[in-house]
Amino acid sequence: MMVGASLRGHMKHLPAAVHRSRSSSSSYASLRSSSSTECSSSPSLAAPVQPLSVYVHFPYCQHICGYCAFTKYPARLGIDHERFRGALLREARTQLALAQPLNRVQPGALVSSSLSSAASRPPYGHLAAAAEHRAPGSELPRIHSVFFGGGTPSLAEPRLVSDLLQCLRTNAQLEEKVEVTMEMNPTSIEVEKLHAFREAGVNRVSIGVQALNAEDLVFLGRKHSVQEAVHAIRSAQKIFPLSSIDLIFGRHAKQELSGWRDELHFALGELGLRHLSLYELSIEEGTSFDRLKKHNRLSLCDDEISAELYDACVEVAAEYGLERYEVSNFAVPGEECVHNVQYWCGGDFLGLGPSASGRIHLSTTPPDSASASMQQRAATKNHASMQEWYERVERDGTAFEQIQFLDPSEQRQELLMMGLRRREGISTEVFRQHSGESLHQFVTQSDGVQWCIEEQLLRYDASGLRASPTGMNLLNSVLDRIL
Repeated sequence: MMVGASLRGHMKHLPAAVHRSRSSSSSYASLRSSSSTECSSSPSLAAPVQPLSVYVHFPYCQHICGYCAFTKYPARLGIDHERFRGALLREARTQLALAQPLNRVQPGALVSSSLSSAASRPPYGHLAAAAEHRAPGSELPRIHSVFFGGGTPSLAEPRLVSDLLQCLRTNAQLEEKVEVTMEMNPTSIEVEKLHAFREAGVNRVSIGVQALNAEDLVFLGRKHSVQEAVHAIRSAQKIFPLSSIDLIFGRHAKQELSGWRDELHFALGELGLRHLSLYELSIEEGTSFDRLKKHNRLSLCDDEISAELYDACVEVAAEYGLERYEVSNFAVPGEECVHNVQYWCGGDFLGLGPSASGRIHLSTTPPDSASASMQQRAATKNHASMQEWYERVERDGTAFEQIQFLDPSEQRQELLMMGLRRREGISTEVFRQHSGESLHQFVTQSDGVQWCIEEQLLRYDASGLRASPTGMNLLNSVLDRIL
């Protein structure tokens, strides 16, 4: 049985925060009265600018975990906080100037191949110059979430947060109740900085607990104890309006269902967490766990046991009022994560920092052209090398290693991969906005979708297309059928 929480194979080109679904600490009812977790409908030229999100990758870690394949650097080698802050602020200003307001974009519009190839040709230094030519009077991007991921961003100085938020206020429309998330590990060094990060503007934290029993913390290579994890959670709950933890399941062949249930009851009952992010352990190429597996020194959980562990989480979460609003995320209704919903709904977001990915609408019309402005959605990917990122941002304002303009079929595929993760699925309006075609036409003409509907893995009605509860459990298989 293929558990839906393990979707990494389908998502390698998407940002790290999406892989982990790290936007998980939501007690957001009091903060988000002006924000919605529902996907925005297709904009018109008269509609307000659609919200933009910002992802920041802080790549330093005190310890490199054996299962982690994300871009990271050992903090013991030193962190140049001042240089990183300066480069990040410059990159933010440049990307904000490049990002086109979504209400200017025609659904499904295509640019000519010559413009696309010219705009996407490395080293992309010309984009910084183009960013200075935003049309007079054009509306600034409106930002409703910022996510500091990594790495371990809580190793950063709090000033990094406050200065970036000020940069966003100056160069964009930063919503008054913007969601600002920071990932952290439950170590004493990081817990001591929580008050400072709150004062800097962070209003939710996602704590990388991963396990709540000592034996499995050792297996996963985590450097904190269960007691430290509990202390970090309770400290965060006192300081931040929003807090959450990550837990890994399917850790090894000896993980027992009864012990897993105990961890879930402790987290949701005893600790009173109102949001939980859940991940199945996956072995990524080039990691320490990958090397152990290749030498037959790692005994992994089989699919059947993993499915039972996942089902147990759905069941226990429901006991405490947490609903599965996305394959890997559970929350009390009204407290879902705003930032990751932006990804799942196909919204635009900036990717800042080494290796960060983004999705933004870029103008493909030269600044001095008399032609009407043309925009197209692009997938951006920054250089992973720390030195390369520094040099390019300091010289050009951007560090794009790759820009891929997405045609409607590529946008459709990405939307299906992301949107079907959500309980609400994909609305007819959002599907048309991204693909330029009607959802009804796609559903009726796709043999794979029709098969999944007949097998009761997908549901389709006037509101849109979504996975059934069984379909969410088998989402990898569903995606294999329809993509």
